[in-house]
Amino acid sequence: PNLPLPTLGGRQLWADRHWFAGWRVQQHAWTGHARLLDSNNVRQAWGSLAACEAALQVARNERGLSLVSDRVVVLVHGLGRSRASMSELAQALEAQGWAVLDMGYPSTRRSLDEHAAQLGGLLDHLADDGARQVDFVTHSLGGIVVRSALARKDAWRAQLEIGRLAMLAPPSQGSSL
Repeated sequence: PNLPLPTLGGRQLWADRHWFAGWRVQQHAWTGHARLLDSNNVRQAWGSLAACEAALQVARNERGLSLVSDRVVVLVHGLGRSRASMSELAQALEAQGWAVLDMGYPSTRRSLDEHAAQLGGLLDHLADDGARQVDFVTHSLGGIVVRSALARKDAWRAQLEIGRLAMLAPPSQGSSL
């Protein structure tokens, strides 16, 4: 059984796998199990990735969820941070009518290639879900993750128009970390 409860955090343990209208399917970095969070970070389902994807589809249909725009701004945080670190920017953009995907990823738990693949998967879903264009705002490692995702030949590249990329302090020449 699932009890709809707020999450306890685990910010460096969960990776967003699908985002739609503020709802997100996340997968645990170590165990592989998944959960569906609503736009208020309340767990609505848990179990396998497939089960949580199905629960998201049910929620979309039952609640009439939709994107507020076909242009999505993707926020990507830096090393050791979480999507909460960009929450004020997300709120400001949402207040202006933007659809905002504030990507959560376990930045200290996986490789750069794995982070880029995760972002590519999120963008594949965005394209399938009706997004037309993506813009990016990144901080630190997030800029490197986006540049790595842009260098990949994922399916979303043929479906989504790339708008702007704003990188705040990317370690373009490397970092001791």
